[in-house]
Amino acid sequence: MYKKYFSLSNHRKVDVRNEARATQLARAYLAGRPYKSVEHKVHDVTVLKVYIVPRIVSMVAKYSENPIRQVWDRDKNRMTYEKEAMKALTETIEKWLEL
Repeated sequence: MYKKYFSLSNHRKVDVRNEARATQLARAYLAGRPYKSVEHKVHDVTVLKVYIVPRIVSMVAKYSENPIRQVWDRDKNRMTYEKEAMKALTETIEKWLEL
């Protein structure tokens, strides 16, 4: 019973919060708002870099006015975004985040 409670609690406290934060930041980036107007202080830069930034990049790549084209990746056997475009977008978002 405790294991199930811990799993649900952890999902809410970690996964859902990180996804909500990434969504809020992606929407702000797409709207052209400065990062400091959305978040005033970052407590853990590692969480931002490891979990949040990749989700922001994927949302911006998908929902921007000029979405990044997807291509078939034979190695991974699935559709992925163009590598150079994603790298450039990641650098742009990290600069926006002032990392």
